[in-house]
Amino acid sequence: MRSWFHISRHWKLLGLCFLLLCSTLKAEQSPRRRIGLALAGGSALGLAHVGVLKWLQEHRIPVDMVAGTSMGGLVGGLYASGYDVPEIEDFLSKISWEDALRSAPLFPDLAFRRKEDRREFPNLLEFGLKGGFRLPSGLSSGHGVGLVIARFASPYGDMKSFDDLPTPFRCVAVDLKEGNQVVFQSGSLFDALRATMAIPAIFSPWKVGDKVLVDGGTLNNLPVDVVQSMGADFIIAVPLKGQSLGKNAPTSLLGVAGRSIDIMIAGNESQYIKLANVVVTPNLSAFESSDFRRSAELERIGYESTALKAAELLPLAVDEGEWATYVTQRQQRRRPSLEHPNFLAISGASPRQNKVVEKEVSLLAGGSYSTKDVETLLTRFTGWGHYASADYRVSGQSGKEGYLIRLHEKEYGPPFLNTLILLDGSQSDGLRFGLGGRLTFLDFKGPLSEWRTDFNIGTLNQVGTEYYWRIRASRFFLAPRVFFEDSTFDVYDQGTKILSIDYHQPAFGADFGYAAGRFDEVRLGYQIGHARFSQSEGSPIISERTGNLSFLRARWEHEGQDSPMVPHSGIRTVTEARYTFSSPIAKREYPQIESLVSFAHPINSRYTILNSISGGVTGNNQLPVPLFSLGGPLRLSALSRNEQYGSRYYYGDLALLRSLFSQPTFLGKLYLSGVYEVGKAFSKHQSANPYQDGAVGLVGETFIGVVFLGVSYGEGGQFKVLFRMGRIF
Repeated sequence: MRSWFHISRHWKLLGLCFLLLCSTLKAEQSPRRRIGLALAGGSALGLAHVGVLKWLQEHRIPVDMVAGTSMGGLVGGLYASGYDVPEIEDFLSKISWEDALRSAPLFPDLAFRRKEDRREFPNLLEFGLKGGFRLPSGLSSGHGVGLVIARFASPYGDMKSFDDLPTPFRCVAVDLKEGNQVVFQSGSLFDALRATMAIPAIFSPWKVGDKVLVDGGTLNNLPVDVVQSMGADFIIAVPLKGQSLGKNAPTSLLGVAGRSIDIMIAGNESQYIKLANVVVTPNLSAFESSDFRRSAELERIGYESTALKAAELLPLAVDEGEWATYVTQRQQRRRPSLEHPNFLAISGASPRQNKVVEKEVSLLAGGSYSTKDVETLLTRFTGWGHYASADYRVSGQSGKEGYLIRLHEKEYGPPFLNTLILLDGSQSDGLRFGLGGRLTFLDFKGPLSEWRTDFNIGTLNQVGTEYYWRIRASRFFLAPRVFFEDSTFDVYDQGTKILSIDYHQPAFGADFGYAAGRFDEVRLGYQIGHARFSQSEGSPIISERTGNLSFLRARWEHEGQDSPMVPHSGIRTVTEARYTFSSPIAKREYPQIESLVSFAHPINSRYTILNSISGGVTGNNQLPVPLFSLGGPLRLSALSRNEQYGSRYYYGDLALLRSLFSQPTFLGKLYLSGVYEVGKAFSKHQSANPYQDGAVGLVGETFIGVVFLGVSYGEGGQFKVLFRMGRIF
């Protein structure tokens, strides 16, 4: 019995020692290392980061903190806001990168008056005169990118610390005022990401407080040091090395800009990358910075590059239970996005615009609406011309959740100045030159009212000013105008000028009209002036004549096409009827009507059909000066300028355009075009038999306007080499 007692006591002593030993070993065991991820910027190349996250997630390697710059900030911000990899893939797959990166609102989203500006001045140049002659601070205001960010960042509007996100997060920008690095670690997640995405010269800088911020890549494109300062024990760095210079150097606008920035920032990565424990370097030499359409390939390469580091990374993996805890904790800290906000509040609208903005918002809020509806409304706000961008964030009010809409006014205007250079000619008719401009003051003496002044010099010399007054900010308007015109009507025959008529007139007019939304406008008005007609060349037709020129006019315009440069879809219609009461070249009153209908229809992504039909007629066939004419580039191109003329005309064309590149080049979009034309300008007793010709050439959409270079051959054997810049379709 005693022996058993001793044996039992020894076993208890051994058990106690074993427990003490296990406790000591557990106490000495190091806790799990905190893993940090540093993601570099690189435009589309940053989509490779999704593959890196995918490999880490599949192998249960938790990311405890993440920091990124530019596109690395966007992908890192998505993950930090609680998205797992399948959700990130789904989110990115739904982005229209063309819309997100475009320089200005789509033509259909513009207000009707802004559509007129783009139609008359079809280029991307808009100057501002606020505080001096200024250009925008970037090719794009970044409105589209802002909407992408708001879709996931809007719930995190004002945070005391980004450590409170599902995954602690930092991103890097540069303050242009001080020239130093700014690391975002609190405040609005949207502002932080919009700042780090502000690629210099591509996107406008972003203001936060008194800071003017751009993409942080110029100082710290791979923020390994930032991850280290967050307390990471183990750092994974992902630099992005894109296409090298050589035979396949980038040619697109974004590609060239992205590659230029790559070269500039390459040096700053080397000083931080040595702080990382593992460096994952995707081989992206086959890609350009603009290859957003190749997201699946970029993700795959990021995944495969991470797999090459498996020996160093797999020791970081956790068991299924700890991984489940990690995932649960992330989801518990996640703030849900709003699908249907309960209210919309506005900030940033100018005092004169505030009531108009609120009215538009109330029309949307009058029924059920979604976040997509809100984004559509914000984009149309930017189409008014006042606002560079608009965004939204989740806000609470009376126990309900809705959106606070922030409107950001353009800093360089109003007033705004649009300009255009017009050139056209052929080897036989010579070259015509014109320079046009439009100065616009918005909200002049009232919301939605404008003061517009136009000038043209060259073949058409004209200056005029119009005050467009929206009566009590309603759709009805009054538009008085004063202008002076001094122009010449030249007629050619097989390259020889045979007639030149000079026209000189100061005039006054006023219209009453109805602005029927973004697509239609109706006007009814009266104009009177003192006109002088004289002939300077050719067989005598008229002697100098002076007198009053007065008429009543009605005009309807429908602007339903998708572009003022090279349309790919939609219909445009312009119809104007006049009744002339007096004219120095007419012995009696007469009516006149002219109409144009233009169609555009896409066949597929590369081919587009364009068709236009126009015609005009006057009730007075005794006028010595022709009212209508045809001949010249893309108006019966094989004929000389104004070779056909008379008191009536008809014209039609059918064009097939093929896009030569899938993405815009540095100069813009380029098309191969073939055009068939038929028409005739004639007087009452002349033959109306049609004239036909065809033209082939290159059409370019450039930042300074549309350019056409080609050749034309007519049914009478006429042959022309043509050039035109400015307006075409």
